[in-house]
Amino acid sequence: MGLLDKLKHFAGGHGVKSQITRIENQDPEGATFPVGDSVMKFNVLVTAEKDEVTILKHDYEVWIERTKEEDGRCELIARDTHDKETDIIGADIKWPYVLAAGETAEDGCCIGDVDVKQAMKKLDIESIEDAEYRFYVRFIADVKGSPLDSTVEASIKLVP
Repeated sequence: MGLLDKLKHFAGGHGVKSQITRIENQDPEGATFPVGDSVMKFNVLVTAEKDEVTILKHDYEVWIERTKEEDGRCELIARDTHDKETDIIGADIKWPYVLAAGETAEDGCCIGDVDVKQAMKKLDIESIEDAEYRFYVRFIADVKGSPLDSTVEASIKLVP
């Protein structure tokens, strides 16, 4: 790739669209998660919008955030990474992977050690009925050669 092509690639962004497709086997819109569960599962779809897009890794995160204007504190509850160091034998994706424009890759995670109650305690959130928090998952596709990674989030309703 010549210098002009590299500049066009950089100026046009990362060239990847990410989408969370399932959360706990539910549609992301309206997904729920029991506050006492310790394992979070969700699936993603990565689509190349440009040719020759290389994905170095996928990061999966579970967060809770205070939404009071004067507060705004966040707590990373749990995280999982899929990359060449964590490659699973027999998995569909081999790291890093390259997509041509329009091609897709599907992946999913199973994050353990999700302790929502402990994170709520750290942020002084007294109960799941407290309307001043946001519980969500975040997916990040690390795109080679771009300072901008493809990131997407989905809010989840906590239930007893």
